[in-house]
Amino acid sequence: MGHVHRSSWLVCWMITLLVLMALGFVTIHGQLDRHGFISIDCGYVRTLTYVDQKRDITYASDKGFTDAGRIHSVNKQNLQTGLADRYYNVRYFPSGERNCYTLRSLTPGGKYLVRAGFGYGDYDKLNRPPTFDLYLGVNYWTTVTIANSSTAYVFEIIAVSPADFLQICLVNIGSGTPFISWLDLRPLKSNLVVDLYPEANVTQSLVLLSYFHDTVGFGPNRYHFGTNYEHIRSPDDPFDRIWQRYEDVPSWTDVPNKSNGLIQNSTSDAYDAPDTVMRSASTPVNASRMDIYWSSDSSMSVGVDPKFFLLLYFAELEDTQELRQFDVSVDDDQLATAFSPKFLLPTVLSRIVQGSSNHTVSLVATSNSVLQPLISAMEIYLVRPVNESTTDSLDDVSHSANPFENRRFSYKELKRITNNFDTVIGRGGFGLVYAGRLENGASVAVKMRSETSSQGNTEFLAEAQHLARIHHRNLVSLVGYCKDKKHVSLVYDYMDGGNLQDRLRGQEPLNWLQRLKIALDSAYGLE
Repeated sequence: MGHVHRSSWLVCWMITLLVLMALGFVTIHGQLDRHGFISIDCGYVRTLTYVDQKRDITYASDKGFTDAGRIHSVNKQNLQTGLADRYYNVRYFPSGERNCYTLRSLTPGGKYLVRAGFGYGDYDKLNRPPTFDLYLGVNYWTTVTIANSSTAYVFEIIAVSPADFLQICLVNIGSGTPFISWLDLRPLKSNLVVDLYPEANVTQSLVLLSYFHDTVGFGPNRYHFGTNYEHIRSPDDPFDRIWQRYEDVPSWTDVPNKSNGLIQNSTSDAYDAPDTVMRSASTPVNASRMDIYWSSDSSMSVGVDPKFFLLLYFAELEDTQELRQFDVSVDDDQLATAFSPKFLLPTVLSRIVQGSSNHTVSLVATSNSVLQPLISAMEIYLVRPVNESTTDSLDDVSHSANPFENRRFSYKELKRITNNFDTVIGRGGFGLVYAGRLENGASVAVKMRSETSSQGNTEFLAEAQHLARIHHRNLVSLVGYCKDKKHVSLVYDYMDGGNLQDRLRGQEPLNWLQRLKIALDSAYGLE
């Protein structure tokens, strides 16, 4: 008996040690940096983290954010010049319909900017640029279409996190293997403004338009209008928004005679553009108008009748008594009449613009104006509706999982896939567990809550939410759930090997190597 007791104690000690090791790794690697940023270099393996001294940003490898996919280097010569090092390795996902990155330690209800980069560069030597979908949790973000193998594509979304984690998922739509170069998350929380980008809320997100203007290197339509080709971002922008220079227009010039004063944002400015951006303004040379165009291209599918959200930023930079006054219109629809920017104070004009055709912003000087129009910055977003809100708390499950695997079943569907509940494979305090088979032939276990169950809706919700956020090869996955009137159930992947207790106490005992592997895999599963 003493030998058996010591052996059991040794097994427990080994499992505990391995669990602590796994948890310790996740805690260290999954933390936000001191700015609250998460900056992932996908497929990077040389170190766990490294620091960009210029921007004071800590980049991390993607180990611990996803356990799926494979990594590959990218030949620098196959990509456009001037790219960051994060483009020179990728993580790609040759198996599985949907593969996700999980970003943790977030604030439920907090607003975040999420940005993803993709540089194909023919890394797989197949010369087959893929097309795949990108999701933020259950919500469609955009379709990634690699139209040119050497071009870098960047996509960005501003959204509210419903929980303390977010999942960014790449979905295979049968048009090539999904891959990713890098992934960023930035909290949009200002000490000055109560609610940044209030148009992004629990009912809708803002997706930054991708459209490649002439002489502009990247697709995202967040522009400054200065003459410096350098991107403006952190540390100049505390939210690390990336402002690139608008296209080169020969008839425009930098605003002359700029004041050296600091541009101060007011508490009513819900967009908080940094001083560096607001000072990067253009004005026409010997002309009374400026025209700014945008449309759509193959880098982003905008749909049949898209809704754009346009932001235009203005501030007077010259300390002058001469009048600067102009009309602002969008597609010949007046946005502001006889508008005069305030000295060193930002003004942001916004407008919802409908339709996928070409659009034009026009700044036209009035007859009374002495000075030409000017503009500092512009942002153009697509408005994306968020899936229906969680009016019923049990529906939270669908908001922390994906639309392909974590589906909501009807009771009628459960009867069909279990053949009218004819095969019981387990039982517990929750109720009976039945064998089932989905339409695609996949085996599942259907756990039905009985009316006499000691586990109520609160416990059911806790279990469902916990399982919905777990995506690990060593843990059984939640396929879906049912809340159909009085019928409540969970649907899991079916594992035909029995439970761990049965294996440990079975007639054919596991050897020590098998037991150690189980302990190690269980520890990793607790990520």
